[in-house]
Amino acid sequence: MHINLPAIAFIVAFALLSAAALVTSNTLWSFDASSNVSTVLGATSTHF
Repeated sequence: MHINLPAIAFIVAFALLSAAALVTSNTLWSFDASSNVSTVLGATSTHF
């Protein structure tokens, strides 16, 4: 079974960043950052 390790590493790193964002979700900065991440993720997903 072939596994794309770079993709898995990216997903794991993104999950950790998302968890960190949830921990700090009581700040306006995190809400702004989460919207930016959503934009980046949306743009990135079009390449896959």
